[in-house]
Amino acid sequence: MSFNQNINKYWNYLEQKYPAPIYVGQVKYMEFEDLKKAIDNKNENYLKKIIKNMYVKREAYILRNSAKKKT
Repeated sequence: MSFNQNINKYWNYLEQKYPAPIYVGQVKYMEFEDLKKAIDNKNENYLKKIIKNMYVKREAYILRNSAKKKT
């Protein structure tokens, strides 16, 4: 299975196993570069952890430094 298929399969698994989040429990900050690196390196474990935190623990992420300050 490809990386994208594995991530989508995991997301679908969480949707079937847990109720959909109704509210945000906690807001966290994440560096855009860290997320980009995880996607580029196909770091499934890291991304699955983020997805689970978002869906199960109701965490929301604000990406820092995702655009240049002049933009």
